[in-house]
Amino acid sequence: MKKRWAILFGIASFIGGSASFVARDMPAAFAVVVDFENVAPGTWLGISSPYTPYDLDGLSFHNIGFGDWQQVIDWSGNNVVVDVWSDNPYGAEDRIFSASGRPFYFNSMEYGSLTGGWGWYAIHVRAYSSGVELEHLELHPTTSGLTLSAADLGVAGVPIDELRVNLVSAGWDSEFYYDNLNVTLPSIIIAGCDTGVQDRPAGQGLSIQQLIDQCAVGANNHGDFVSRVAQLTNNLKNSGVIAAGEKGPIQSCAAQSSIGK
Repeated sequence: MKKRWAILFGIASFIGGSASFVARDMPAAFAVVVDFENVAPGTWLGISSPYTPYDLDGLSFHNIGFGDWQQVIDWSGNNVVVDVWSDNPYGAEDRIFSASGRPFYFNSMEYGSLTGGWGWYAIHVRAYSSGVELEHLELHPTTSGLTLSAADLGVAGVPIDELRVNLVSAGWDSEFYYDNLNVTLPSIIIAGCDTGVQDRPAGQGLSIQQLIDQCAVGANNHGDFVSRVAQLTNNLKNSGVIAAGEKGPIQSCAAQSSIGK
C-alpha cells in the first residue's frame, strides 16, 4: 500500500492555484462539481439530526463515524461546509464521496479557513481504491479560497472509488471549510460493455449512466431497452450533452447487451 502523509499550510502561492488535471483530457464541462448552493444554510451534516445522502450527477456522499459536527453556512454569498466542533480528531466522522461503486477521478476541491485561525486540528483528505487508502493529506489552511488539486493529493490520473473528507478543529475559533468538489466520472458501462464515452451530468441531477440504468429497470424486454436508449441518446445529442459520434458506441453496447432478454 502506498501511503503519503503531508502537511500543507494555507498559502495560496504554495498550493498553486486551480487544478489543471482533467481525466482522459475530457473537457471541464464534463466534470461533476459538488457545491452546496442547494443545501439550506443552517443544515447540519452530522449525527445531531437525520440527513439524507447528498446526490448530484452520479456522485453521492454519506457519513461514517461519530463526533464531527459540520454545518452548511452562507459565507460571503456562498454556501460552504464548515466544522463547528469536533472532540475526536482521528476518530471523527468522515464524509465519503463515491460514484455508486464505480471508479472516478478527483480533480480539485476548494478549501480554507473562514477565521484565519490555524487551530490544533486540520482538514484530512483521503483517497481510497478497493478499500485501500492510497493517499492521506492533512491541510492546515490559514486563509480562504485555496484549491487542492489532484497533483497535491497525489492522485493525478489515478482512479479512486472513495474520497473521504474530515474536518476537525478545536471549535469556532478555527472554522475550516470545503466546497466545490470537482471530479470526473468514468466511461459509461452497459452490462459490462465499455462504451468509451465519458459519463457526465445529463440534467435533473442525474448522469448519463444513471439515465441508462433507469432505461434498463423500466424496459419490458430487450427491444424496449434498446429503443429507450436510442431515444435517450437522441435527446442527449439534440440537447448538446453528447456529440453525434458518441451516440453509436452507447447504442451499440445497448444492442449487444442481454438486458431484457
